Amino acid sequence: MRSNSVGHSYNSSPAPAAMATPPAPTPTPFLSTSSPHFGAPAAPSLPRHRDRCAAGSRACGCCCCGGSFMCCCCGVLIFLIVAIGAAAAFLFWYIKIPTVQFVKAQAPTDRSPLVLNTATATVNINWDFVFSVNNPNALGIGIASLDMAGYPSSAQSKDADRIANGTATDIHIESKATTPINFPVTFTWNLQQQSQSAFLSGMLTACGAQSGSPGGGQLSVYYELKVGLAMLKPFGYKYPYKDTQAFACPVNLSQFAEIQKVLQLINNATSAATSKSG
Repeated sequence: MRSNSVGHSYNSSPAPAAMATPPAPTPTPFLSTSSPHFGAPAAPSLPRHRDRCAAGSRACGCCCCGGSFMCCCCGVLIFLIVAIGAAAAFLFWYIKIPTVQFVKAQAPTDRSPLVLNTATATVNINWDFVFSVNNPNALGIGIASLDMAGYPSSAQSKDADRIANGTATDIHIESKATTPINFPVTFTWNLQQQSQSAFLSGMLTACGAQSGSPGGGQLSVYYELKVGLAMLKPFGYKYPYKDTQAFACPVNLSQFAEIQKVLQLINNATSAATSKSG
């Protein structure tokens, strides 16, 4: 400690040196705590699309994983889907539906009009219905199948009430023309089915089976048609038609020897039903 001439004192020791600034820490790569190698630098991640393909993710697109071959397959698949959809739209909206009209009932040309099965107590009456099909399209149309179900009336249209069936296949309809179709129909009478008895008893009367008259009496049948066009067969679609039609009985059942057996079976069934109700 020294004093100057004016009476002030001062410290003669040297001032302490300034402290050096520590160097900044070197940044380390990001470490994932969920990695099995925690504490080691994380590996560089793959691009997103390559990572999905390597992992087999379902989000991977066709062209991503399989290269040009898969791209080609995907393109063909998309083209087929679009083509099928366009074809279906064309067929359903551009093609005009053919109209079907009942013409008459006639005796069959290749079957017996009356067939009796005593073992099952059923009677088959075979006719041909003639339908006219009008095709308004500029191209001919093929009908893959034509199916009919007949009932006593529209109020009795359950399967248990069905009295007639018919089917025809592989029919060609000319373009912008009306084509007649001979449609084989079989009326089946189960003598044990009471819901059929009223209609079929009236049929026997109209066809002269009981009175010996020449027949030609009037009948009325409610029928449902399903028309399956050949071009729509892969889609399984059939156009429905429903109508009630009156017509004259086309055959005289009294000319067949089996009719007496049929009448006897009817009498036996009627007597059995009466005894049960009594």
